[in-house]
Amino acid sequence: MLVEAIVWTGLVLVGPAVLRQVWSRWDARVDDRLRPALSLGRWFHSLGLPYLALITGAVAARDSGVSGRTAAEWITGAAACAAGLGLAWVVLRLYRLGGAYPGPVQAASDEPRWALYRGTGSLLADPQWGGPLIGLMLGTVEWILTRRLWTLPSWSRTGVWIDLARLAGSTVLFLFTRNLWLLILTQAGLSMIVTRSSSTPVEVKP
Repeated sequence: MLVEAIVWTGLVLVGPAVLRQVWSRWDARVDDRLRPALSLGRWFHSLGLPYLALITGAVAARDSGVSGRTAAEWITGAAACAAGLGLAWVVLRLYRLGGAYPGPVQAASDEPRWALYRGTGSLLADPQWGGPLIGLMLGTVEWILTRRLWTLPSWSRTGVWIDLARLAGSTVLFLFTRNLWLLILTQAGLSMIVTRSSSTPVEVKP
């Protein structure tokens, strides 16, 4: 189970970097009609791989926040997410967010990957605290690889910290909710709040 989880997690972590290198070499030779495959690949990366890890039993549904919550836990979790959105709304009324923020669908699609990282982390440490924290570390590795933060100019880009802040906030909410579905809704809701509360541009990946 642990080996399988590590394999799926590794694919999610390094897959985009490998495909980016391949695409950079073949970009000029690829017909425009094949470019939508990039979007399909992004969706498979965000949803397909975590789903395959789940249905093959590599990670536990409960540790990933997919199932196992009681009605009372749903209610308290929803209250925690609502409080988080309310706090975000207040902060965004006072401070303008710099940099592009992901749109609702794109923001929500990040959560299944982060759930996979937490599920893998829960196989390595205590699911209560250690698993989510290891998931945060794995998500940070993904953030570094995706943003190419080993190059100096990448650190100076406007809004480079937005995704890391989203990951950290998601981890905190997960500790209170243990519910992937509520976090997906929260990410989408937060994106809509950001769009309406400021002139922050919405980032749309091809």
